Amino acid sequence: MSDLLRKDTVRKREIFEKLRKCEKLEIPFWDIIVITAADAEQQMAYMAQLNEKIGCELPASVKYHVFPDPSGRKIGNGGSTMAALDRLEQLYGNALDRFKVLMIHAGGYSQRLPSASVLGKIFTALPFGDPLYQMIEVKLMMYIDFPSRMGPGVFVTCADDIELFTIDGDWDFYGAGFTALGHPSPIEIGTTHGVFVLAEEDINKESNCSVLSAKCRRFLHKPSVDVMRQEGAVVGANTVFTDSAYFMDKNTSQLLLKFYCDHQPLQCEIDAYGDFLQALGSEANDKYTSNSSNVTDVTENIVKTRKDIFHCLTGTQLNVLLFRKSVFYHIGTTLEYLNHYCRNTDFQYELNCHPMVMTACNNRCLESAFPEIGSRCSIIHSKFGDNVQISGESIIEYCLIENNVTIHSNCILSNVHLSSDLVVPENTFLHSVVIKHGNQSSYVTIACSVNDNIKENQSSLSKFDSLSFGGRKMNYVIQNVLCLRPEDIWVNGSKIDLWHARLFPAFESHVDSVNFTVKMLNCLQVDRKIDLDSIPERFSMADIIALKDITSILNYRRDLRAKIVN
Repeated sequence: MSDLLRKDTVRKREIFEKLRKCEKLEIPFWDIIVITAADAEQQMAYMAQLNEKIGCELPASVKYHVFPDPSGRKIGNGGSTMAALDRLEQLYGNALDRFKVLMIHAGGYSQRLPSASVLGKIFTALPFGDPLYQMIEVKLMMYIDFPSRMGPGVFVTCADDIELFTIDGDWDFYGAGFTALGHPSPIEIGTTHGVFVLAEEDINKESNCSVLSAKCRRFLHKPSVDVMRQEGAVVGANTVFTDSAYFMDKNTSQLLLKFYCDHQPLQCEIDAYGDFLQALGSEANDKYTSNSSNVTDVTENIVKTRKDIFHCLTGTQLNVLLFRKSVFYHIGTTLEYLNHYCRNTDFQYELNCHPMVMTACNNRCLESAFPEIGSRCSIIHSKFGDNVQISGESIIEYCLIENNVTIHSNCILSNVHLSSDLVVPENTFLHSVVIKHGNQSSYVTIACSVNDNIKENQSSLSKFDSLSFGGRKMNYVIQNVLCLRPEDIWVNGSKIDLWHARLFPAFESHVDSVNFTVKMLNCLQVDRKIDLDSIPERFSMADIIALKDITSILNYRRDLRAKIVN
């Protein structure tokens, strides 16, 4: 199947390449592209990057918007969907009924892949293209055939996944209600995704086409294997159809818009998949509304709100397009990032990825690290000096690396300037950010192990020992390497997790910032003390999100490109 997916991906990319710089589109395309953001700060960061792309990397004739979530409580991507519909209604009024809208959910701060935290996961770089493809271009490329097969409405997708598929067959998005994409998956995958329970007549439908249209009786959200079997979701021996993205026609989007207008401000998190799709289908019921096992933040009015959404959408049809020759790749964690870019030969082949993209390197000792397909490094938008040694599989993006640097295996290096003779230990995650603190810009380089669980948290300082930093127990690191106390790291009632740990000093120089953090990581490897206590002001990963200097970060990347080209 990989050959078919690669062939169709090449076709889509050739079409999209022609559109990137077009002032006037010659094929049906999206009228409006909406990207949702967590807050106004993230909105500004996204707009700054979009503005650089429009007209040279993205079609200029499309209307682009970035909508932040309303201030106050988190409302989830379902709440973001409805809030974005409200903003579109305010901007376009009745004209919205004529438009095809692509809505990409990109709110949140990507704590499991911190290199995407500041600039956003929708701007994560892919290892191909000139200009370099980021996730937003990949989304537009993947869905290039959809606008010609749909009427006005809203297509909803997320920023951190890639779906590849072939398209032969008689199918479209013209059905009333919701029309979702379904992908064949092993039954175990269904336990962490949404699963469609197909109508009886569609379960064993025979056809040579890659895509079949089907009706859905129920939608199950992260069900157990037993539930999938009991509900009749299993096709064949151990296959289920899982979700990824969906389209809703203009009448259905109006239902959700009315719900939002009647219930704003929302007081709980709503899931655009679990809370919308579980309300659909001929056999839907509201039992799920009181099941909080998949709810991140359980608030007192969440059950009532979910029931109200169920009653708003009940009776709405759920159609499924079964993309029988398709794959789904999620790129939301450090380990997924490394696996797909450096090890997953299907991913590399189907997307026509390259081991070295937009990179200046005259270093013969690196040649063995870059086979076209297979276990390899992935180097993106970077410049190398002489005698750089890379052992094993690593991702290096937006980096300036000087002479005689050694990078051990399984690393992610992003936005860093490595000076000569540095040694980066294995399993290192390293990422530099420009921050604006007071009236001064400075550099903070954050780090951890790619295996650290950045989101794991504890309720009190007395329980923090379950956390790890750099692959070592946090309690040991604090006492024996960093010369700190827990209360020096987590202050003012902050969450007890690695995301909020104030471990990283700021420096006026990018090089000094990276040097210090690499030194700290190497001290962890050999139990050598490094006196952080003598540096009174340190920052956490959460801090740099609030203090980020987007203009300076983008300037660094622009200057790096000039060095690469020259």
